[in-house]
Amino acid sequence: MSPVLFKALHDCPEIDLEYNAYKSDVFSLGLCMLLSSTLGFQALYDIRELYDNNKVKRIVESSLTARYSKEYIKLIVSMLQIKEKNRPDFIELETIIQNNYYNSK
Repeated sequence: MSPVLFKALHDCPEIDLEYNAYKSDVFSLGLCMLLSSTLGFQALYDIRELYDNNKVKRIVESSLTARYSKEYIKLIVSMLQIKEKNRPDFIELETIIQNNYYNSK
């Protein structure tokens, strides 16, 4: 669940929250990719209630740097942006992936 949804549901579950479902799903996909990349839950536990992008970035980098490229880590970090306006939706995500992976080969 994205931080916006988590905080809103935790603080005031009866409100009608406006959010971007696609960007929220990109956050969830980023968590799934982090989980599958680490094969462990520790990074997820460490970032689950963080609202600071720099801390999230440090945790992702420390969890993935030994095995994955800088581009892949940057992709995961972008998917886990706290503020939805800074997080890509699926169309933007596709463009990022095409530009970073397909055009570089």
